[in-house]
Amino acid sequence: MSRSEYRSLLLAFIDRVGCGLIRTSIILFVLLMIAQLLLEIDGLSNFLSETCRLEGSTLEQSGIS
Repeated sequence: MSRSEYRSLLLAFIDRVGCGLIRTSIILFVLLMIAQLLLEIDGLSNFLSETCRLEGSTLEQSGIS
C-alpha cells in the first residue's frame, strides 16, 4: 500500500467517523432537550425524578437513613 493510498483511506475514515460523531451529538442533544421538557411537567417530574418526590420532606419522612 502506497503512502497516498493510506492517506486517502485515512481521510475517508476520519470523514465517516466525524459525520457519525456529529450525528450522535445532535441526537443526544435532542434527547436531552426532550427529557428536560418532560421534567417541566409536574406529573411526570414526580414520576421521573426521586428528588422532586422528596422535596420538602425530612429524612425521617422519606425513609432515607
